[in-house]
Amino acid sequence: MSFAREGCCSIVIADISTKGLEETAFTIASTSSGAAKVIQIKTDVSLVEDVTALLAETKQEFGRVDYAVNAAGILSMSARSHETSIEDFDRILAIDYKGCWLCSREEIKHMLDQEPLETHDGRPGNRG
Repeated sequence: MSFAREGCCSIVIADISTKGLEETAFTIASTSSGAAKVIQIKTDVSLVEDVTALLAETKQEFGRVDYAVNAAGILSMSARSHETSIEDFDRILAIDYKGCWLCSREEIKHMLDQEPLETHDGRPGNRG
């Protein structure tokens, strides 16, 4: 919501949950008085194909990636540590650790490939 509140008018949100996407899009729309264009993309950040598709669709829609917030994560599967299965622990790692890395990796690729933004004072611009 902070991006919309600060005037960002092109926002992509990703979530594995359709309901989560809809709730977030609604909140952004109400925060920005509808001024922000919000694209919702259902994504499982633990899957390289989903992350690649997320960034490809973002670039196709908006032409570039200037900011990224990698905030996907799960805390546990409602079990105590000693009761957590190996499969559940692997899922936690796949989302919290690998998912963040996959997203950052793909975002950086896109940012390095795009032209720097213009600046107001002649300093070199950044790529994202």
